[in-house]
Amino acid sequence: MSQLIEAAKTGDLNGVRKHLTEAKTKGPGGWTALMHAVNANHQSCAELLVQYEAGFQNDTGQTALMLAVDQGMTQLIPMLIPKEGGLKNRNGWTALMLATSRGNNEYAKLLLCEAGVQSSKPFNNTPALTSAPIHAST
Repeated sequence: MSQLIEAAKTGDLNGVRKHLTEAKTKGPGGWTALMHAVNANHQSCAELLVQYEAGFQNDTGQTALMLAVDQGMTQLIPMLIPKEGGLKNRNGWTALMLATSRGNNEYAKLLLCEAGVQSSKPFNNTPALTSAPIHAST
């Protein structure tokens, strides 16, 4: 695993700065340093890495934006939307679909740019904003 990823995982901002030449390197599972920083709630590291690694997907199709929704990193969401808004994971879900399925209206409002994106699984091309009620009833 790269030194950049290790620094991002531990929240070592100086280490992230020092190893930025390793940006865009993926580790196990296709995870980038940005994904690790977001997953571990290291806001400063994540903010720095956005300009270098936003737009990547891991082996399951997750993006840093999806992880930011899961981890509650509200401040990071607007920074990631331009490069990751509308991207789908391997189940065909966008960050908006994930937010609505969890009943997180605050994040859903931030992600409305994805509103017309259709899922391909598991709900047969369901629009993002209707995925929450369907998901809740399954």
